Amino acid sequence: MGFKKINSFGLKIMLLIVTTSGSAVLLVIGTILTTDVIRLQQSAADNLTAQANTLANHSVAALMFSDQDAVAETLGALKHIPNIAHASIYNTDKTLFVTYERKANGEYQINTSGNADAFPEGNRGALTISQPIVFDQERLGTLYLVYDLTQHYRQLNRKSAMAIGAGLFAMAVSVLLAMRLKKTLTRPIHELSRVAVHVAKTKDYGVRVAKYMNDEIGALTDTFNGMLSEIQARNAQLERVRGELKNRVEERTADVNRAMAEVQAATQAKAEFLANMSHEIRTPMTAILGYTDILLEDKFSPEKRAEYLHTIQRSGQHLLKVINDILDLSKIQAGKLDIEHLRISPIEAITEVASLMRPRALEKGLTFDVDYCGNIPKTISSDPTRLRQVMLNLLSNALKFTHEGGIRIRTKLITRGNTKNHCLRIDVIDTGIGMTPEQQKKLFNAFTQADTSTTRRYGGTGLGLIISKRLAQMLGGDIIIDSTAGKGTRTSLTLATGPLEGIGLIENPQEAERLAVPAAKPAAHQLKLNTHVLLAEDSADNQRLVSYVLKKAGAKVTVVENGRLACDQALDALHHGRPYDVILMDMQMPEMDGYAATRELRGAGYTHPIIALTAHAMSTDRDKCIQAGCDDYTTKPIKRDALLAMIERYADSKSAAA
Repeated sequence: MGFKKINSFGLKIMLLIVTTSGSAVLLVIGTILTTDVIRLQQSAADNLTAQANTLANHSVAALMFSDQDAVAETLGALKHIPNIAHASIYNTDKTLFVTYERKANGEYQINTSGNADAFPEGNRGALTISQPIVFDQERLGTLYLVYDLTQHYRQLNRKSAMAIGAGLFAMAVSVLLAMRLKKTLTRPIHELSRVAVHVAKTKDYGVRVAKYMNDEIGALTDTFNGMLSEIQARNAQLERVRGELKNRVEERTADVNRAMAEVQAATQAKAEFLANMSHEIRTPMTAILGYTDILLEDKFSPEKRAEYLHTIQRSGQHLLKVINDILDLSKIQAGKLDIEHLRISPIEAITEVASLMRPRALEKGLTFDVDYCGNIPKTISSDPTRLRQVMLNLLSNALKFTHEGGIRIRTKLITRGNTKNHCLRIDVIDTGIGMTPEQQKKLFNAFTQADTSTTRRYGGTGLGLIISKRLAQMLGGDIIIDSTAGKGTRTSLTLATGPLEGIGLIENPQEAERLAVPAAKPAAHQLKLNTHVLLAEDSADNQRLVSYVLKKAGAKVTVVENGRLACDQALDALHHGRPYDVILMDMQMPEMDGYAATRELRGAGYTHPIIALTAHAMSTDRDKCIQAGCDDYTTKPIKRDALLAMIERYADSKSAAA
């Protein structure tokens, strides 16, 4: 059976020890016996050589005188050397001179006759040597000696037997020691195997292997225990991670479910918003188109005609507000809405808004009051247009949902954190229908209204409040609503004032409000323009509309239908020394648009005012027009008063420059 086929580690250890020790014993015995044999042969050879030299020296004279008796006497001395079995001296002619031979009983015989052929051959148990007998460099004969090694071999055999016995004893002792060492060596191995099997079956990484030695097996035990500790720590960590992953999966699943619910709710809200938006757009469009058809079909009295036209105008203004709200929200969400920071009087801003909204409140039979709590700064840093827009939205909501009682605007300066951090709080307080907590949660979600039913009493797109909140945040403040169903609503607008160092405080804001009522200004459409305007517009309807407004204000108008003609007309008038006072440039036209036309005119050295007239109302559109070379920008639908005032301003600036 091969060593590799043995399955018992202990048996392998024992066989390895026995094999190793037996091999060592055999090697030692072989080495000793080999050494003894070599030593025996060398000793015998040395002794025989010495004897041969002695006998040869003593036989010189006898050979010279052929004295056989003397040689026989010399050889007879060999009787005292029992290991020499034979000795012979031959003459130079190889004739036997004298021979000596020891008998088996220990006696010897000397013979003086014979020839060289009678010399006995050597055998395995004997050592033979020849020694020339020389005198004065002359060879007299040859001495032959035979050394019997039988006695030496007997001693060697006895020693070998003793060595083999000692070797067998040593092997027996090694077997006993191997059996004892087997238990000592295999015990930690068996312990390692037992623990490994236990861990493999039970996955119990808390067990440890007992350490019995500090040798390599002890190091293996320490390594195995360290591995178990590492696996136990990794397993515990894995369990923690598995638990955390499970919790995370559950949380993510809950998040996904919530997100799906929110998406569904948002989808529902957008669907409701689109339905509401469709209603809000189609309602004024119905009035505009319906009353237009009526006016085209029949003749009415001037009063009835004016009534219908005012209805069309109100519907158009409502439709424009819806569109502006959508554009404002789009610009806010895209981060494209710009905020100005100008020094404005908060009292004048509040007074202006109040003067616009008070008549509407009085028409509904509501009271409308403005209060100030404490001192109010003379000016703050803010955007007057956006502040007015937010306040109008808040007051419009208050008027919409209030049917009895009244509305109050209350303003107070608040210091936040330190004396250099101020904000202005403007509360709009009404005694309207109020809201439930559930309705209040929906207020600042885009596309969502407190009442989304098809039977709702109040119109609106639901965008005004979310736009107002975003604008308030952009102005450094916020909007907070506190409402109780059936008791009314308090809407608090806060906005940053900017630094107030060196800004005086008004101690009697009520008196300042009275003084801040703006004086009536003449309408811009009552202006008389002595200007020549080039109108570049491709729409025939818009050509007639803008031309009518400008001509009614006294302006002379030349109309072209694309940018190519605008360039030709403007450069031709400039060449003849009669340049146009102002060019109104539509930015989207066939053949050549307003951007390319303006760039071509500026490239040709045209320096007179060019005002962009476009239906694009994003802040980036204004920048695009200015970069193309326009002096200013106004949007469609046109605001008559603003358009005429802008034309007058640029026409006057041209005249002043001339």
